[in-house]
Amino acid sequence: MSALEGYVSQGGRLLALSYYGGDDHFGTNLHDALAPFGLVLNKDVVVDGNLPFPHPSGEFVTAHPVPGQAFVADGETVHLPWCASVTVDTKVNPAAQPILVSGGDAKCYRLIYAEDEPGRTLDRKRMRTAAPPVAAIATYRANGGRVAAVGSWQAFTDGTLRLPGCANRQFLDRLLTWLLEGADDKG
Repeated sequence: MSALEGYVSQGGRLLALSYYGGDDHFGTNLHDALAPFGLVLNKDVVVDGNLPFPHPSGEFVTAHPVPGQAFVADGETVHLPWCASVTVDTKVNPAAQPILVSGGDAKCYRLIYAEDEPGRTLDRKRMRTAAPPVAAIATYRANGGRVAAVGSWQAFTDGTLRLPGCANRQFLDRLLTWLLEGADDKG
C-alpha cells in the first residue's frame, strides 16, 4: 500500500486535478496514485465539438451533471479548459462514480508525444465519439476516505471561477463540501 493510499484509507481526503495530456504532460504519477481508488486521469484532451481541430488558444469542454449526482444543478454547466477525461473503474468496492460528463458534442483525442521531435500532436484517428466523464469521485474503505478527480485544474482558476453563465464556483463549493463531509482532525 502506498503512503497516499494509506492516508485515504485512514479517512484522508484527496482532490486530484489534471490537465490535457495527463501524466505525460507534466511528468506526474496521478495515474498510479489514483488507480487504487478506481479513478484514472487519462492522457487525452476533451474539446468542445464546435471548435476547429485543434484550436490551441482555447480548447475547452462544457460539462453537464450526471443524473443522480448533486455537484451541478440541472441547467448549470461547468467550463473545463484544457481538460483530460476520467475513466471510472466500477470494479473497485465501493465503485467510483462519474459526476460530470462532457457535453454531447464533445470530442476526445489521444495525445501523442513524439520522442524525436519537440512538442506533442493529437491523434485524429483515435477520436472517441461518446462524451466521456471529466470528473469523478470515490469513497475508500470503512474509515470514510474520499477522493475526487477533475480533468482540468484550470476549472478552478480565478478567471474561470468568474466566468458569467458558468457554474464553476458552485461546482467547486459542492465538491469541497462533499470531500470534507464527516472529516475530522485525522483527514
